[in-house]
Amino acid sequence: MKAEREGDLARAAELRYGTLIALQKEFEDRTAAEELQGLEIYLPLDELPELDDDQFYFHEIKGFTIVDAKLGPLGQVLRVEEFPAQPVIVMRYQGHEILIPIAGDIVGNIDRQAQTLATQLPDGLLEVYLGGGDEEE
Repeated sequence: MKAEREGDLARAAELRYGTLIALQKEFEDRTAAEELQGLEIYLPLDELPELDDDQFYFHEIKGFTIVDAKLGPLGQVLRVEEFPAQPVIVMRYQGHEILIPIAGDIVGNIDRQAQTLATQLPDGLLEVYLGGGDEEE
């Protein structure tokens, strides 16, 4: 469910598993705020904290080129999907959507100027999506 609503946060607390409880100033209590349950919360881009050089926000890598240490340039980032276990980068490669886990040993350095994201894909990851080396029809 997506809806737009602007408001100022009075306070917010993160619970486990990425659940966030936020109370907007115009609501007097939690019950009144429950109408916003399940909605996504976004900060204006200029209010996001500055990251270290090796970190990135998911929204900023859309369109970046994935460059693998062994295979070279592979494809562009379509989006990032957030799953319970971990977020994954969705990349288009040879007509297939490839899911790349965002993990320290798989996703490496980001080059914002060149718009590239370095990876070291596990052996066999691409083949899982390409049908194990079978010829495409």
